[in-house]
Amino acid sequence: MPDTVETRSGTPEDALCLCVLATQVFLDTYATHGIRPDLAREALSVYSQETFAARLADPNTCFILAEVKGHLVAFAEVAFARPCPAPGIAQVEVARLYVQRNFQRLGIDRTLVLGAERLAREHGFESVWLTAWSGNIPALAFYPAMGYRDIGVTPYVIEGQGYENRIFAKNILYGASTMTFDAFLKIAWNDHADQPQDVADRLAASLHLVESSEHMGRFAGLVTHVFGEHLGQWNRGIALLRSLQDLPAHDDGAMIADRLSRAIGTLRFAGGESRALESLTPEHRASALATAAAAFAGQAEFKRAIAAYSEATQLADAGLPSGSPAIGALAVGGNNLAAALEGKKDRDAFETQGMVAAAQGGLKYWTQAGTWLEVQRAEYRLARSHLQAGQAGAAIESANRCIDVCALNNAPAFEQFFAHAALALAQRAASNISAFEAARDRALDLLEQVPAEERKWCASELKEIAG
Repeated sequence: MPDTVETRSGTPEDALCLCVLATQVFLDTYATHGIRPDLAREALSVYSQETFAARLADPNTCFILAEVKGHLVAFAEVAFARPCPAPGIAQVEVARLYVQRNFQRLGIDRTLVLGAERLAREHGFESVWLTAWSGNIPALAFYPAMGYRDIGVTPYVIEGQGYENRIFAKNILYGASTMTFDAFLKIAWNDHADQPQDVADRLAASLHLVESSEHMGRFAGLVTHVFGEHLGQWNRGIALLRSLQDLPAHDDGAMIADRLSRAIGTLRFAGGESRALESLTPEHRASALATAAAAFAGQAEFKRAIAAYSEATQLADAGLPSGSPAIGALAVGGNNLAAALEGKKDRDAFETQGMVAAAQGGLKYWTQAGTWLEVQRAEYRLARSHLQAGQAGAAIESANRCIDVCALNNAPAFEQFFAHAALALAQRAASNISAFEAARDRALDLLEQVPAEERKWCASELKEIAG
């Protein structure tokens, strides 16, 4: 958004400029085939100076204006005590969001929507609603990207002629004053695997919790993961990430700017923009490609996932600085890609090779970026990938290394169970029956020590070694 854009509340003196801007935007949007008498009369009545003066004087209506060098370029009109056509929604409507054509797609619309939501929260409301004409394609894409749900349809009537409008609503108080950012993010991470769409909607409704650049980086990471790997909703994720740039917490520092550019580039690339990463440095391109690889795998686009991860590792082989975010991205991306390919029943030779390479990459980079726990789990992942590739000997070696890491770090029974289960499966694949039985029995002994609430996670491995 341009630095020269300033926002303020509307006053009675703004009626003249508001009526002219509103008329201009109304006709740009709806009179696409020329002016008809009904549209002309609508513009001269609903958008007259007198009508705006009355609404500016109404205590149940607030205007947020956006100006550039003293010139009005956009506004939002927020109406309280305005019943929603759909039941169960608070009586706060964003009645109008008008941006002059030359100033569209600059983030001003997001700033005004966030301002309207802030007003509603300050007045104690938990949700807002609005309508968008069914023919306004940009608006129909914009509001879902801001966390609004399409909840129905209502007509907008001009001289007896009804025009279909979609009704959008948003819960604006999820995690508000009663929940800290850390608590919100912890719950979102816990829920995202089982409820990705719900978590995506929560993220879009919770920008007000982001109060620092540190918050912004962590928030962006979850947005990229959920909207990318879990949902494949590239454009909605991009819009939400760009909304972060409009928040007061965005300090224009190099670190957060790089983080957001990588995240946006990742989703643009995953969404089909092949040149989206060209402006990034090799280090940041490696990070974005590794994250995109996991997103592709989440959407079962395995050939693209393998290609992206391979390119990421090639860039990384040229050298990465210590502590580079690309190291963690390569670790996570390799692990997630390998795990996804392990579950593919009709995997071909190229995909099998890519699976093992991804697991090896995950181990390599977790060794650099992780704790003993991530390294142990990466060894487990590699053992499972070797098993799926029919490489029993290599699987035994990885499983034994996994067990060694557990022993050196006094790992809990939960982690040790998986290590010994992997060894049992590898020994059975190698036809070492006595070694299989020994590893299986040890895994079963360890399972008895696993807390009851954690045993559900062991069910799949237990079924495999018992079979």
